[in-house]
Amino acid sequence: MNKIKSKVPNVDSIAAQLRRLVLKGQYKKGSDLAKKILRTYPEDFYFTYQYSKLLGDWADDLPLGRRILLKVKSAKILKPLTRNILGQPSNM
Repeated sequence: MNKIKSKVPNVDSIAAQLRRLVLKGQYKKGSDLAKKILRTYPEDFYFTYQYSKLLGDWADDLPLGRRILLKVKSAKILKPLTRNILGQPSNM
């Protein structure tokens, strides 16, 4: 596995914890954990990406109205990250 690039202390153990939550289908707990980390490290790419993915995955388990809201929120977070990776301005 590749080394995770993040300034968050203990990133590997937190990432492992997120993986365990995802494997159990506990997307809300995972998204809460990622969101908590983002309060302290709001610019962290890895946890922003994980938070976005978790929201999208969790949305699949919810009723339609809530599902749409979380999918839109996830996409709004993911779009600038994708642009960043491609070297494009994130505010396009």
